[in-house]
Amino acid sequence: MISASALNSELINKIAQDFAQATGLAVVVVNIHGDEISELFNFTPFCQLMRQHPQHSTRCRMSDRCGGLEASKSDQPCIYRCHAGLTDFSIPLVIAGHLVGFVLCGQVRLSNDVELVDILNVDGSLAG
Repeated sequence: MISASALNSELINKIAQDFAQATGLAVVVVNIHGDEISELFNFTPFCQLMRQHPQHSTRCRMSDRCGGLEASKSDQPCIYRCHAGLTDFSIPLVIAGHLVGFVLCGQVRLSNDVELVDILNVDGSLAG
């Protein structure tokens, strides 16, 4: 089985940075446990501030993990609303048929009221 730690971190960072630059979206790559395996690219000042606060950072990482898990259920991207109300999406990162992590993107506010998964309420035990 391939693990995220076996991946070339320089290549992961380059791909994530290029994608962030091309789309203008915030991007981070995480392993299957939700731990960051890339740098944070294009993160909004709001999200940077949130991640500096221990309690908020925990909820950010929980949103990341839950978004990834939802995407892995269907092997499809999952669009969801994070705990702070921003819209994110998660894409399963599959290599040689093995799920090794997720590409998380977004940090946007939608102008229209679209129904999205409130990611921390998918499983009430996760909302903590």
